[in-house]
Amino acid sequence: MFLFTQTDLTLDGSSISVGAYSMYAIPNQKDWTLVINNVTENASYDPSQDLARTTMQTGNLGSKEHNVKVMFGHVSDKQCNMRIYRAGLGSWAEFKER
Repeated sequence: MFLFTQTDLTLDGSSISVGAYSMYAIPNQKDWTLVINNVTENASYDPSQDLARTTMQTGNLGSKEHNVKVMFGHVSDKQCNMRIYRAGLGSWAEFKER
């Protein structure tokens, strides 16, 4: 996945400047990890290029999603959440405008 931002953001205390980034969601049994990485070309993942990394909050959905769904929602002034729904679980991370 890719993140294109037109404003400076923070993710769990890490600064993300205006620009383009790759995003990786790493699912685990109890929680997921969201990674924002500087590399956007067709290249292999390089952890040394990670810009931000956060543990995503996770909860059970009322129904199972057979397909992966990724959504951004504006939840308050200068804040949006990225949500990922997959196989009965929902995970989210909070982005804030700097």
